[in-house]
Amino acid sequence: MTISRRLLLGTPLALATPALAQPRPSIRLLVPFAPGSGSDTIARIVANGMKDVLGQTIVVENRPGGGGTTGTEQGARAPADGSTIVMGTSSSLGINAAQNPHAGYRVDRDFAAVAGCARSYYLIATHAGADAPRSLQDLVARLRAGGGNFAMGGVGTIGHLTAELFLARAGVRAEGVSYRGSAPALTDLAAGRELFSCDTLAAMSPFLSGGRLRALAVTAPSRLAALPDVPTTAEGGVPDLVVDAWFGMVVPVATPAATVASLGEAVIATLAQPETRARLDALMVEPMALRGPEFSALMKESTAFWVEFVRRANIRIEF
Repeated sequence: MTISRRLLLGTPLALATPALAQPRPSIRLLVPFAPGSGSDTIARIVANGMKDVLGQTIVVENRPGGGGTTGTEQGARAPADGSTIVMGTSSSLGINAAQNPHAGYRVDRDFAAVAGCARSYYLIATHAGADAPRSLQDLVARLRAGGGNFAMGGVGTIGHLTAELFLARAGVRAEGVSYRGSAPALTDLAAGRELFSCDTLAAMSPFLSGGRLRALAVTAPSRLAALPDVPTTAEGGVPDLVVDAWFGMVVPVATPAATVASLGEAVIATLAQPETRARLDALMVEPMALRGPEFSALMKESTAFWVEFVRRANIRIEF
C-alpha cells in the first residue's frame, strides 16, 4: 500500500489534536415536596447557582408524598456517585424520618450531609376573607369557641408540629388536615377551606404578596425587617414559640468523600453569590451556608428537640 507524503506529514498533527471534551453528566436534585413549596423554590434557586459553579446541568425532580419521606427514600436508594442529590428539610431529614415507621431510610445510616442551604421562620396565617381572624388573639378566641381546622403540608412535618406547639401553648384545640405538600395546603387555606396554617415564610411568600393570605404572627424572637407589621407570637399572646425551619442537601451515604466535599463547596460558593442571596432574601429566607459536618450536627440537634416535644406533649402522629 502506498502512503502519500501529505497523509504522512499530517498524521502527527492528527494524533496530537486533543479529543473534544465530553459534556459532564447532569445531576438530579430530588425535592420530596410539591412544586411551588418552599423547599422546591429554594432548591431551584440554589441549583441555578450550582450549575454554573460545577459546570453541570442540575435537573430538579419533585417527588412529593409521605411528608417528604417518599422522595427522600428514593434518594437514599439512588447510585452513590454524585449524580443524585436530595434537598431535605427539618421535616424530611428530621422529625419525620425519626418518627415515621413507614420511612424506608434513616438519615445517619443512609445519607452523607453535603451542606446546609437556608433557614426560615414560620408564619401563622389565615385566609384573606372578610370572616377570617384579624389577629392571633382573634384566632385563639375562634379556636377556643370550637371552630376551625388547620392545613398542613404533610403529617409529621415541622409545619404540622409548629401548629401543634402553637395549640399547646395557647391552650386550644384544632384538627389538622394533611395535604401533599405546602402548595396545595396553602391553596386551600387561601380559598377559605381551612382556618389557619403554620408554614415557612418561603412557602407563604407568594400567597402573601398576592394578597391571598393574612399573616397573623411570626415564630421569631423579634419582628422581621421584611414583615415589620407582623407581630411575633409572643406579642400575640402566645409565648415560648420560637421555631425555624432549615433546608439542606444530602447524598447517598456511600458517595465518595471527595465528591461530597466538592458538592458542598459548590453550595457554599453559590450562597455567597449576590444574585442567589437576593433571590433568597426576596423569599424572606436566610442563607445558612453550613458545610457537611456542621449541617449533620444541626440535623441531630433539631431532630432530638422535636422527638422530645412529641413525647412530652403525647402527640400521636398517624402516618
